[in-house]
Amino acid sequence: MHEWVNTLRLTQPGETSSTFHHQRQLYQRKFTEFWLTTVDDVKNNPRALWRFINQLLQPRTDVTTPTLSADDFATHFRHKVVSRAMANSAPPVITARSATPLRSFEPVTEQEISKLLSTSPSKSCCLDPIPTWLLKRISAHIAPIICYLCNLSLSSGTFPPALKHTLVFPRIKKPTLNPEVVNNYRPISNLPYMSKLVERVVARRFKSHAKAQSLFPAQQSAYLPFHSTESTIICVHNDLVRAIDYRKANLLVLLRPQRGLRYCRP
Repeated sequence: MHEWVNTLRLTQPGETSSTFHHQRQLYQRKFTEFWLTTVDDVKNNPRALWRFINQLLQPRTDVTTPTLSADDFATHFRHKVVSRAMANSAPPVITARSATPLRSFEPVTEQEISKLLSTSPSKSCCLDPIPTWLLKRISAHIAPIICYLCNLSLSSGTFPPALKHTLVFPRIKKPTLNPEVVNNYRPISNLPYMSKLVERVVARRFKSHAKAQSLFPAQQSAYLPFHSTESTIICVHNDLVRAIDYRKANLLVLLRPQRGLRYCRP
């Protein structure tokens, strides 16, 4: 018994250190694999890429409040949507333009579904039947089924009711705000993966039609590929420099409303 205790005292510290070292290496390897996969999934989306980098450098701390309930958030967000919809603002002036109407959508192919599965972010929702990463791994077998479902939705003009459900999570706008005030939160919707996949299929076809018919504004810099705040700044700078070359006066008006930053071109 005495020899067993001595042996245990001599070997246990070494075994514990080896186990801890092995667990640490496993954690570091999984941590590296997770961020490599995450960055690779959003390499074509600069906004999402910088958001993940910011999360890596400055991890977000979730703010919770014991006083606000789910009913409080639901009532506030519902009232916010209704109040905006019933705002007494003048309707926008839309100039009629001759364009070919979009009466039907082009059917989607299995190759397009496979490409969307491989390039879309690996985000999951609790409403998904299987995790997104597993769906991507079996994309070669599941792509024909998804293709058939998408084409059925496009041809019939209906969207499955099950894909219209979403989970809404309240997220505080800034960490410095009071978490006890319901107006300091914004709703974040977590949609099912299939819902977002069908949405991307439709958005591709609508963008192609709008681009072919020249329906996009010439100076639009949002929600378009290769357009961002950088391209807007370059456009404004180019207009100012050209006006100076022609010895014209320049007036740049910057408006900063409560909910964003917009500019008026001279």
